[in-house]
Amino acid sequence: MRYLITGILLTAAVVTSFLGSYQADMRLDPLEGWTELNEVFVVNVLVEANTPVNVFQGDLTFDPEYLTVDSIDYNNSVADLWTTEPWYSNGAGTINFAGGTTQLGGFIGEDSLMQIAFRTKKVGNSRVRFTDVKILQHDGMGSDAIIAESFDAVFAVIDSSNAVITDKSGNKAKLYVLPNTTPTDLNGDGEQTLADLSIFMGDLAGGNLRSDFNRDGKTTLADLSILLQAD
Repeated sequence: MRYLITGILLTAAVVTSFLGSYQADMRLDPLEGWTELNEVFVVNVLVEANTPVNVFQGDLTFDPEYLTVDSIDYNNSVADLWTTEPWYSNGAGTINFAGGTTQLGGFIGEDSLMQIAFRTKKVGNSRVRFTDVKILQHDGMGSDAIIAESFDAVFAVIDSSNAVITDKSGNKAKLYVLPNTTPTDLNGDGEQTLADLSIFMGDLAGGNLRSDFNRDGKTTLADLSILLQAD
């Protein structure tokens, strides 16, 4: 198995805890990166809670044109009782799961709930996203935990036969030429609107590589030019 190349920086949401006033969180790790065609890479589903919880439920979608699920490994030390074992449909591009812990006192802290191994099928850019997340408190009443917002994960699939070597300030760097399906639709609504520009400006200020459309390892005004030229 070949894992996702992690040379791209992760967003601050993954690197550090951002629960703040939230009680729990479920997120994907990594949130962005690139891998080669016909390879397998792993995405973790992480859970974090600062109050005891005992039930985890989630629905994920992915683009089956670009990705297919190879396998799912789940962590019984976090959820040892599954009402819906992690199930996927490569035809529909969906993953569903619902499980809980029988541990005395519930779960608190941070750990990996499961690992999803994706195999790449087509060169381009694809998103993996939560469409529904629910975490319940370990309070004897099944109360909903207040959960943080879930972010989409964006992955670029490249064909290494398109790799060329360039020289920047004397340092050799590999530049991958991606197809014309650059994910400038940053909010995933199927349209190129001012909302995408607003998201880009935040990425530019924060250095988020989600908006690194030319894949040069940084988000710059060159990427803004690509965004403005997108249909």
